[in-house]
Amino acid sequence: MIVWTHERRSQPTHKDILGIAREGGSDHVRLTSWWRPWHHIIGKANINTR
Repeated sequence: MIVWTHERRSQPTHKDILGIAREGGSDHVRLTSWWRPWHHIIGKANINTR
């Protein structure tokens, strides 16, 4: 499980968020592989979710 926060801190293009990502079982590699490219993007206001 990965839990993170992103604080806006007066940045107009960002949002305050609390995020949680969880992978069933013990597949830590899959979860961290998912997290790696997204951790700089998550929290900004212009994210499109699918």
